[in-house]
Amino acid sequence: MAKRRNGQAQRAQPEPRTDTRLSIPIKLGAEDADIERWYRALPKGKRHEAVKAAIRAGMGGGGGELRRIEDMTKTVYQALSDMPAWFEERLSRLTLVQGVGTPKALEVEATPRLAKPEIDERANRMKKAKW
Repeated sequence: MAKRRNGQAQRAQPEPRTDTRLSIPIKLGAEDADIERWYRALPKGKRHEAVKAAIRAGMGGGGGELRRIEDMTKTVYQALSDMPAWFEERLSRLTLVQGVGTPKALEVEATPRLAKPEIDERANRMKKAKW
């Protein structure tokens, strides 16, 4: 029976759990479409284990696929963060040598010109073309 405290009924403490299973229902809205697609893409019979692995990975344990991706992402992020200093250090080692003389200008071959009959033929084709 519930005891009274300050004139109000106090709820009795729930009994300790004897069942070792736990159900965790979740509601997915429109913003969770990616989670729904992931879940529906899992083969039936494998969904339960995949969800448990995802929860464990989110908790930082279990060594699941998400944990591995997170670790790789951190590694790439660290490498990109270190890259400016790495380039600066490498570039500081370079010695610049001034070249001797000036580079030659590129020689361009003369393109053949059209003869008068070819020019006229081309003009006629242009007139006939429907743009």
